[in-house]
Amino acid sequence: MEHQFSNYISIKGIVTDPSQIKTFRSKIDIIVAVNSNYIDHSIGAVSISQFLLPDDVQKLHVAITTKQHQVKKDKFQERLLTFFDSDNFVRSTNLNDINQIFDTVSYNFERQGVVQSDFKKRLYQREKMSSTAFGRIAIPHSLDMSAQKSKGFIIINSHGIKWSDNNEVYLVIA
Repeated sequence: MEHQFSNYISIKGIVTDPSQIKTFRSKIDIIVAVNSNYIDHSIGAVSISQFLLPDDVQKLHVAITTKQHQVKKDKFQERLLTFFDSDNFVRSTNLNDINQIFDTVSYNFERQGVVQSDFKKRLYQREKMSSTAFGRIAIPHSLDMSAQKSKGFIIINSHGIKWSDNNEVYLVIA
């Protein structure tokens, strides 16, 4: 098994009694139970025969792929929550025009040390070139990469935000 899956797994230990698993708990991604129906709901487990039959190889491939997918999903979600933290999510019908949106985003990003004090001016410069609204969504941004760190801001107004003379958006992602 170690030879066939050496690019995907590292065997941390072999236990003969389930109570021994707790010594490895923080290092375990998958439990491979040989000739056993051991189940641990907090850790993925796969049961195989002692002969590593083709069906067992398939089970291991599925378990490994599932775990890899879960790890990637968890990391992505963690990064996304860091990028769009709860302080930068606003649902309000009071923010109803582009000026209020730019004021809110600029003020909060400046306070958080994300952008410099000229950020609002940069948003207007970019908007003057062409609208950052696409249908009912606006994605305002500056022309250059001047932010101190990567952060996002989301504003939702179910009644609409006047973006330009003939355009109204309901979601702003800055």
